[in-house]
Amino acid sequence: MNPGGTSVTAVAPKVAGADRVDVAVKAGAGTSPASPMDVYAFVGTTPRLPAIKSLSPASGPVAGGSRVTITGSNLTHATKVEFGGIAGSKLKVDSSGTSLTVRTPAAKRAGTVRVTVITSVGKSAKVTADRFSYVAPASRYQKLTKPVRVLDTSAAGGGGPLGAGATRRVTINKAAGVPADATALLLRVTVTARAAATSLTLYPAGQSRPAASSLSVKAHGSVTRVVEVALGKGGVISLYNKAGLTEVELTLVGYYAPASDLVADLKGHLYR
Repeated sequence: MNPGGTSVTAVAPKVAGADRVDVAVKAGAGTSPASPMDVYAFVGTTPRLPAIKSLSPASGPVAGGSRVTITGSNLTHATKVEFGGIAGSKLKVDSSGTSLTVRTPAAKRAGTVRVTVITSVGKSAKVTADRFSYVAPASRYQKLTKPVRVLDTSAAGGGGPLGAGATRRVTINKAAGVPADATALLLRVTVTARAAATSLTLYPAGQSRPAASSLSVKAHGSVTRVVEVALGKGGVISLYNKAGLTEVELTLVGYYAPASDLVADLKGHLYR
């Protein structure tokens, strides 16, 4: 140490491999705090990448905000943790380099994503333990006290019958008693085939049409059935008619929405 106490010279110890470490100075008054300026890099071989061994908890709500503890190795200089490519927040790294905590970001949908720890050396490799599952909120069914007709192709303004191979989009929104966060509908569907036998498929707009139809009807026949269908973006569903000219009536009888967001009004409908 120089006489002014502003610098000190030391010999670095031998280490097993290349790495970046924090340098601490110990004196009678205590130990210097860690900072980005005290990092010393051992060179000579490839620096060690961060590695994930476990996540706790390994699941949380799609809204984000879960405090997750990640254990592993070489985590000391973590600068970011990503969940499915989206950065978490409030990152805190333990000085041991074997654990850190981070808050999960919000997700677009329920499902499992990869968690990646990023340091100045690079990114953690993919392992089984780095998977985090986003969970959708519990849903609750709400029956409407008075069913609402949302489509009648034979009525004025109904758009007319669906032709063979035709797809029609129908918007189901709050005007029909459905809140913006509803996830699925229960519809009473009546299909009338003007000529050829056909089948009708209901599915969320914007998604691929499923192979299985929702209901079938014989030539010149009529069938009514209650069908559950998930809502697409913006509260829109799609109808696909396989053959012939077909009339369709849709009557909304109920819907599913997150249980925590339901508040009953005087009419018995539920709104956010």
